[in-house]
Amino acid sequence: MDRPELGRWQLYKASQAQVVKWLVQTAGDTVRGTSALKAHQLLDLARSTADAATAVPPAIIASLQDVIDGRQSQANWHSQRSNAKDNETHQWFIELLIKVRNILLPCVSNDRKPDTNSQNMDTICVKERLANVFSLLAIEEPSDSPLGNNPLILENDGMGPDFALWCHIKDMNDVREFIKEAWLKYTSGELSIVLVSQLAEVGIGLMRIEDEKFVAQYPQFNDYWKLLEYFNLEVHGSGKTICVTPLNIITNAQARNEELIRLICPAAAVLLREIRDEIKKLAGTTEGKALLRYSSKAEKIPSMRILELEAYDFSSILEVQVPELLAWIHFHKAKGKRSSTQMFDRLEFLCGMADYYDSELTPTWLVMACAIHLDLYEIIGDKPAVTAKAWLATTRGMKQQLDDINAHFAGLDHPSSDWRAELAPIFRRSDGSEDQLFVTKVGLEYQRSRGYSYADSDMLGKATSCIMGSPCVAGGALWSDRMAYHKVGIRFANLDLTLFALANLYTAITKSNLLKSTWEDIHFLINTHKPHTPLVPKIAGPYDAASHLRHYVRSLGCSLAQTSKYTSSSAVPTHEFVVDNHCTAVSPTSEFVVAITHGYHANDLLDTFDRGDLVETVLTKLTAESKGLKHGTKGKKGKKGTKHQPQFTVTEVLSTFKDHMIKDELHLNFDYPAFYMVGEKIRRGLHDLIPDIKDHLVGMALWEIVLRILRDSATAKEPTLLQKAAVIVGDIINAPGVSNKFSKEARNASSGGITKSLAPNIRPYNPAWTAELWEYFVRHRHSLHNVNMTIASSSASYITFYDPKGRKGNIDRITEAAERFWHLWSSVRLRMGIGGKLEEANAIGVQRKDGSKITFPLPATMKSLGLRGFEGFGIPLLEALDTPMEELANCSSLK
Repeated sequence: MDRPELGRWQLYKASQAQVVKWLVQTAGDTVRGTSALKAHQLLDLARSTADAATAVPPAIIASLQDVIDGRQSQANWHSQRSNAKDNETHQWFIELLIKVRNILLPCVSNDRKPDTNSQNMDTICVKERLANVFSLLAIEEPSDSPLGNNPLILENDGMGPDFALWCHIKDMNDVREFIKEAWLKYTSGELSIVLVSQLAEVGIGLMRIEDEKFVAQYPQFNDYWKLLEYFNLEVHGSGKTICVTPLNIITNAQARNEELIRLICPAAAVLLREIRDEIKKLAGTTEGKALLRYSSKAEKIPSMRILELEAYDFSSILEVQVPELLAWIHFHKAKGKRSSTQMFDRLEFLCGMADYYDSELTPTWLVMACAIHLDLYEIIGDKPAVTAKAWLATTRGMKQQLDDINAHFAGLDHPSSDWRAELAPIFRRSDGSEDQLFVTKVGLEYQRSRGYSYADSDMLGKATSCIMGSPCVAGGALWSDRMAYHKVGIRFANLDLTLFALANLYTAITKSNLLKSTWEDIHFLINTHKPHTPLVPKIAGPYDAASHLRHYVRSLGCSLAQTSKYTSSSAVPTHEFVVDNHCTAVSPTSEFVVAITHGYHANDLLDTFDRGDLVETVLTKLTAESKGLKHGTKGKKGKKGTKHQPQFTVTEVLSTFKDHMIKDELHLNFDYPAFYMVGEKIRRGLHDLIPDIKDHLVGMALWEIVLRILRDSATAKEPTLLQKAAVIVGDIINAPGVSNKFSKEARNASSGGITKSLAPNIRPYNPAWTAELWEYFVRHRHSLHNVNMTIASSSASYITFYDPKGRKGNIDRITEAAERFWHLWSSVRLRMGIGGKLEEANAIGVQRKDGSKITFPLPATMKSLGLRGFEGFGIPLLEALDTPMEELANCSSLK
């Protein structure tokens, strides 16, 4: 299936094409055969349609409204950064479309009012059927236009780049907001950590794909800084404080660019540029060259910073990742285009950083990806290592379970040891990463070698700034490890037909009223696999033991003649025959797992797919198919027999991916290997029921035991074996916490089922302090006159001011003052957040630029505030210190 078309721009073109084509087909006798359609002719066509009393489909009005809404939103946005004449050009065509809509609206039947707020099935079906006839509309100055005395000339592509850029920026912002909302739902326990981390990765991948496509069509926007120039903006400052001003002051336009600044996040672009400069600077030093001579295993490079309890600041984390980034970029580029099993080599942000390292251009998608990471660290707030902890804990549990199974079958011919060996790489990865992700004694020794003096008791177990701990990286590891373990778990389920045999034994027992308790885990598995591989026969009426037996034997792969033989005699098929011929093998039910691994080696359990495969799978295997299934439509073939590409918004794609993962999570999180051991316990308990069990050196396969029990139930006057089996099964599943153990654990780890007690207790960053900071500056800096600056956007990592007047003196003073605040704040956090308890601190020491130190007393009132991060603590600190800003001007942060 071809990749779907994405974004507002494609949907806008399709909607406009739909309206134009319908008008031409309905009332276009006067324009048939023409290759271009003048704008004013739309009004003529609309009037002809209305005069003929032609019924107008609601889908046409809905599409027309979509076009009007999109044009109007863009016009409002564009009017703030263009002259009046340009805006009149935009508004002229909007008025024309509104008139067309008003003419057609009375022709819509009353019982089918159009829904202009959401797409209905008719709209979607029509959009998918129609060809792109956008080229039919060539807009010119109509000599008899009714829209005014001085109509304006609109060329065919006059708004092309403008409107396309608006759509593109809004689409990327939609992705950013969608990801933010999902992560906020994670903090409240609504969504799982593995889902939101993969959602972020897919979203960034979507932005890259669409940005590359957009730039190919509009190369004038191939660099972020060109984008700023196009918007007549420039950036001043560096570090955590920047100021955006107009590039050229336009006297006849009162542009207010705060909303634009929020959308395009120039602070993220500044951060990327500074990090790249730092990486290149390090590469030329002795230390950098030593890093590049290090082992080819870049993950062995020690992490560079111990994170505080409240590590909202991604910019600082990225800054101390510079040595690790340098090493990784070097080794990544050395691999060239060779395939790799390294997870870093497929992560969008890291691969983007590697490409950006040698590029003269700054991709807009990479800036937005950086902005997303800034958002994520603020959301996870005081739990910066929450994803890494989830990954390590989950993988550690997988490893322990497989080790226990190996120990149980030690000395026996059992495949569990081979399957455990196949997963050894992911276990080595998690074991090796633990020393990098969290402070250990080895890590402390390294920190001390760099001049830090941390006490073991204070630092052990704290998170570090290792790249592997980033939300998308650790989340990707968690997801891929979960998939690998799930595939091994399916093997356990199929081993000796364990799951199939247990399902049929339990069904026979319960249908015979021999067991009152409910085994929730087996019910979950029966229901999960029912649409794909039904494990038990459908029993509508009273239970028929003979019918159940025949179905069971047939499922073993036996012919009708063989079925008669094995149901009426004591003979059983050989184990080899059943393994080769049975039709009961279960498989992953997740469409996504199947799709992402399709085309790879059947036994490939690890994450060896390439960069972009994840998002391509979402686009081509999930989104389009889901939409087709949902609406019951199939693409219509065009003249050359090709199907029209489906069109989606970026949020539709992300929603589809999220819905698939939510649907699949319960199954992916079910611990099949552990459940297999419950089946093994039942198998061993049933041994004594079979007289000739002693002939089997390692025991009888569960499928054969169940066959004998079902045959006895169907042929004996009294089903004694089934009764005895019911007692054994009941004793095992009725033990405390057994009957629903694995389904409950799966629910607790899955989106929508996480209990309140298991929800992450996270305190996100509160940005309210930045407004207070600005007020503080204005009050204390008397040399700032006629200040017009506003805070356009802010985060824990940056403050972005906007000054529409662009006064350089004010910019320099305000950015210097803000930077001093950041330095002071980081010093206070260093002393109090890591070095000791707040209530024990009496003073704050700050080092001057000349090397001397100055100490500020800490008022007693400050101790009652507590160390609350950026949640209102910064301003009371400055107020309580009562230190003139001029005094701080000679100070720098502690090193």
